[in-house]
Amino acid sequence: MNKKFQILLILAIVSVLLVITMMEPALARPGGRVSSGNGGGWAGLLPFLISIVFYIFTLPYAFYVISQRNAAESRTLKDLRQLVQRHDLFDWRRLENRIESCFQEVHLAWQQGNLDDVSECMTNKYRQEQQSDYLDKWAKQGLINHCEVEVVSSIQPLFLAHPEQEMEHEGSKLVVAITAKMEDYLEDRYTSKIVKGEKGFKDVDTIWTFVIQNGKWVLANIEDSSSSLLLDYARAHNELPLNLEQNDKLQVKAF
Repeated sequence: MNKKFQILLILAIVSVLLVITMMEPALARPGGRVSSGNGGGWAGLLPFLISIVFYIFTLPYAFYVISQRNAAESRTLKDLRQLVQRHDLFDWRRLENRIESCFQEVHLAWQQGNLDDVSECMTNKYRQEQQSDYLDKWAKQGLINHCEVEVVSSIQPLFLAHPEQEMEHEGSKLVVAITAKMEDYLEDRYTSKIVKGEKGFKDVDTIWTFVIQNGKWVLANIEDSSSSLLLDYARAHNELPLNLEQNDKLQVKAF
């Protein structure tokens, strides 16, 4: 069972147990009257009942998202195993190490405010966009971005595409969901006031898109993770050559 689903299930069970333990028994006292104790009756139970209803309605959807992600991961890993027969660029162990290395280096460069040092990890277009749209803009506004990665918890492949009739694999695309424990916030350089985010390490989910450019996997896009976006990628059909055994016949097949 997926770890995230286990956590959701445990939370639901805990909510039910809290309701049960908070339901104080009716206390009979002299005179035959019934006292409800100090719990405040149903009004005191309302938050817990709302929690139960929330988990009842969200757990099936959460389980569906997780199951779709796991199915996409299995499908994409299978397709990578087929493509690795053509080139070791598609070897998942090497690719996973490459992704984690880029993840760490990009965040370090982001904190330093200069993405030139990670030009080997990003497409030129995306690097220039991020530098001008965010880092240079924040520097002019007197803002400092504190961005530190403690550990990368998981890298889950969701979608894979190989260009039709592209023998050198240029333009191949891989979308992965990355979970990392990290700290990320913006601070005013002069007042030390936090203007966005908060201090402290926490799990952060993002979606990274990598493409093959000049024979290397490089970062082409970063998106905030959401259930709907994860589902869009997880339910998308991978695109790769129909017949991996024939080099002269490449057709796109949707799996």
